[in-house]
Amino acid sequence: MNIMCNTDFALSKTEKKILCLMAKDYSNKEIAEKLFLSVSTVKWYISALYEKMEVRGRVQAAILAYKKGFIE
Repeated sequence: MNIMCNTDFALSKTEKKILCLMAKDYSNKEIAEKLFLSVSTVKWYISALYEKMEVRGRVQAAILAYKKGFIE
């Protein structure tokens, strides 16, 4: 999982991991299992990501992550 740091958003390490997995089309349940979190915790992180990135959904978040260089 390649995640490049970018200072445009103040994302935590966990938020970066979740963003990368979202961009790879993992479901919330799959992300939760992979990161040993509950599904509700993953949903909370995703909501925080949307707010920080000022996007409304997974597709917008993934596109912005690629454009900003978070994900290769």
